[in-house]
Amino acid sequence: MSLADIPREQYHETLRALRTRCYRAILSIGAQPPVASLGFPKAWAVGEMVREARDAYGYTRERRRFKPTPKDLDDMIPVLGAIAQHKHEDIHGERDYMIIFSRAYDLPWHVIRDKLRTTAGERSLQRWQDRAVEKIINQRLTQMSGISHKCMRT
Repeated sequence: MSLADIPREQYHETLRALRTRCYRAILSIGAQPPVASLGFPKAWAVGEMVREARDAYGYTRERRRFKPTPKDLDDMIPVLGAIAQHKHEDIHGERDYMIIFSRAYDLPWHVIRDKLRTTAGERSLQRWQDRAVEKIINQRLTQMSGISHKCMRT
């Protein structure tokens, strides 16, 4: 089923849900602790030193850290695999990856446009992102899950 099959009233809501799924997968992998070559964390959250005065004394707003849910962690690897496949196989994959990754971290559209070195407007960037998300979730992820189900049956 593609987005074209969805009724007009549900289209934007469905597209938002697909984007959120990609964003949460990217944020989930970023929330994992760093791992050294032996499999032990390099730095523990407890006992981290504060290196800047603004962090110690509250000169800036507190930065909220993304905490993935168990569902996010289950969904993370298949979605990231589909994103990576799209990045390497699609003609615009590198561009799409940069847009999705940047929006996951709430980068403004004008900064993304500058990173891509394009003169495209915000609406064009949004359309590129929406097409990429639809391809990633509806085509690549379903292909990958179909392959994994076949492997599990044999």
